[in-house]
Amino acid sequence: MSSTSSRSQIKFPVKVQWYRMGACRLNRILLFIVFSSMIITSMLSPSLPANADSPVRIVHSREQIEKQWRTRIQLFLDEGTVPLVDMLSFLPPEKASKVLDWTKEVMDEEGVALISFSGYEAPEDAHTKGYRWGYFIHEIVNKYPDRFILTTNKGGNQNWWRQKGGKARHFVDQLEEHVRGGDYPFIGEIEFRHYMSGAQCKAGRTDRDVHVPINGINGHRVFKLSAETGVPLSIHHEPEDIPIGALEEMLAKYPGAKVIWAHFGQIRYPEKERRFGPSLIKRLLETYPNLYFDISTGEPSRRYKCGKKILDTIIWENVSAKKTEEHFNSSLQKYPRGVQRSIRDRAGLRSRQSPEQAIPSGTHRKRPPHHA
Repeated sequence: MSSTSSRSQIKFPVKVQWYRMGACRLNRILLFIVFSSMIITSMLSPSLPANADSPVRIVHSREQIEKQWRTRIQLFLDEGTVPLVDMLSFLPPEKASKVLDWTKEVMDEEGVALISFSGYEAPEDAHTKGYRWGYFIHEIVNKYPDRFILTTNKGGNQNWWRQKGGKARHFVDQLEEHVRGGDYPFIGEIEFRHYMSGAQCKAGRTDRDVHVPINGINGHRVFKLSAETGVPLSIHHEPEDIPIGALEEMLAKYPGAKVIWAHFGQIRYPEKERRFGPSLIKRLLETYPNLYFDISTGEPSRRYKCGKKILDTIIWENVSAKKTEEHFNSSLQKYPRGVQRSIRDRAGLRSRQSPEQAIPSGTHRKRPPHHA
């Protein structure tokens, strides 16, 4: 194995199962960052530059950063709190600064050890052709290395959607170069099958109805990248019947790729997603040890505002979908490896309690000790 690959194979926790709480507490958690992607609306502070289109070097070594992660995680464990890791958040450069101070406080209050912010493309300029790799997240990590995971730019841009590749100006080529360079411990959300959000649907953003074949040329490149470097990969892949088959093909072909499937249980077109259910989840987790689920999803009773306006967050308990919710919760509890195993062994730590024991239904979290 090359020194680059060895350096890239780090261990860190994946978001923990935590979905049974009192309604008031739940709404606060959802408001503040734990399960939903962050949509941030504050002004940028002078200490964090908005335009980071020039390379920004990470000033801390990988070993120093990992040590700080473990120290922060251990602080929560010492207080009897299961630390959460948010693996799916987004932070546009122009919407950052005051939110970061606020986020730090809420992370301590709610037991969030780490957050992964996927990077965005740098602003347009008159000289650059093709994809413009953004370095703003480097600034965040340099300032707060114990809280934020250096994450690649997200695969949610025109260059990726058009399946460009083969030249240095293309996103997938730049992604390979950056990940193989060894700085990034996580490949941010890569979009394969992606529906429009409610707001995008209302605005007519049909460009956000994305079809990038997961088993296409660029899909193979990304899965191979994860397999060869050991760097985990987050994917956005609506659980439609046919694309699920293509995902299985890729999981089998690249068993070394660590794949985190985002938005567990987000069903927006049931007629296209008939296969997704407890029996499929059971089979996938038993068959593919390299598959993990990210359980970031919307608030209970949220309805998808495109099409038939159906309930699209099936893991939450509510009157109309209680039976389905119980079935999905049972699956997650029976096969916890896919959502929470990392708290116990990927971070090299041992919790005194399982997440189910540590966070019983309806309980509140204890505020952890103050730390920078």
